This record gives sequence, structure tokens and C-alpha cells, in this order.
Amino acid sequence: MEIPAGIRPAWLAAAAVLMLALAGCRYSDMGVGKSPDMTPKQAEDDAKYVYGQLPVPLEEQAGSGPTVQPDRMVTVDLAFSDADGHPAGSGRIRFLYSARSTAGPTAGDMFGYVSQTLLAAMAGMREGGSRRLRLTDSLCSDKYPYPSKCEIFGNMYGEKTSGSIFYPRGTPTLVNISIVRVCRPTMIEEHFPDVMGGGPGRKIREVSCR
Repeated sequence: MEIPAGIRPAWLAAAAVLMLALAGCRYSDMGVGKSPDMTPKQAEDDAKYVYGQLPVPLEEQAGSGPTVQPDRMVTVDLAFSDADGHPAGSGRIRFLYSARSTAGPTAGDMFGYVSQTLLAAMAGMREGGSRRLRLTDSLCSDKYPYPSKCEIFGNMYGEKTSGSIFYPRGTPTLVNISIVRVCRPTMIEEHFPDVMGGGPGRKIREVSCR
């Protein structure tokens, strides 16, 4: 299809800018998912080193898949209830587990945020496994509009997250944890050049998770 003569200059200029942008992009491997596989015992020992005593499950069903451990992408179903058994928050999230992450979430956290109380509660679990525990989470971030609530959320894609759950803060709570999937992610960082004064930018992408 022939482009009308009057439109050609604007179209060619836009195409040139796009080609410059694409030519200037560069990619770097973020080094995520490179750690050796752990056994459940190794993962528990690692978490004990960080958190001290781990919560004791009330009920547990062992899984047979990969182990929940630092540097792995975890998909988990969580269901919270109060002391009387009333539902107090539930859902599914997908996040990068890190047994060394004790800081609260930030606006730029691309890999999700789960409090260290729940990270400790998952330690040593395997894909396909489930646990029921009693815990009190006073260590979650309180920077949200609801001071009596904790929030955990999954890794971000643009403005969206892969799951978000609110549950009681500082209150004895029952939680059912079911590990849906554990995989080894490959994450890259895409760097954009400064085009026409717009400033450089970057984007984190998940290439695969195996």
C-alpha cells in the first residue's frame, strides 16, 4: 500500500525514532533463579538462620515437587480465618520467595512482597504440599491505609500485580497454605535509551520459569 505524499514525512520521522529506540535498547540478565536447589531440610535450616524458631504446623500434607526456597518463583493459595473460624482474607499470589527479605514493600518492588512471618511459615514446603498454622503477624508493613491489616502481593507486570491479599495484623490468625507451583525464573532487565529528551527507562521481564 502506497503512503500518501503528505503523510510520508511524519511517518518516516516516527519510524526513524522507533528504529533509534530499538537500536539503543540493551538487555541484562538479573541473575535471578541461579541458586542451587535445596532440600526441604536445607530450606528450613536457611530460614531458621534468618528468623530463628519457625512456626509449627497444626496439620501438614507433604508435597512432592520442588522446594520453596530463596530465588524461586512461588505460586501459593492462602486462606486466613480468625480464632472463631470466620474468613479473614484469601486468594492466590505469585511472588519471588526470598528468605532474606525482611524489608517492607516499596512502590518499585517488581517481584512481590510477602512478610517474613509468612515466608517463615512456608519454609521447607514443596510444590503440591499444604499446611495449616496458627500465627500472629506483627511484622508486615503498616504503610497502607488500613493499620489493622497486612497486605501481601505478587510480582508486578506494568501496573498490575499477580494477586493481592489482606489479612489481620497483630491478631492470632489461622492460615491454610497450599503451594501450587515452584519454578526457577529467568528475569531480564530491558534498558531504554533517552529518546527526544524523554529520559532513559527500564523494564523487568520474566523470560521463563522452569
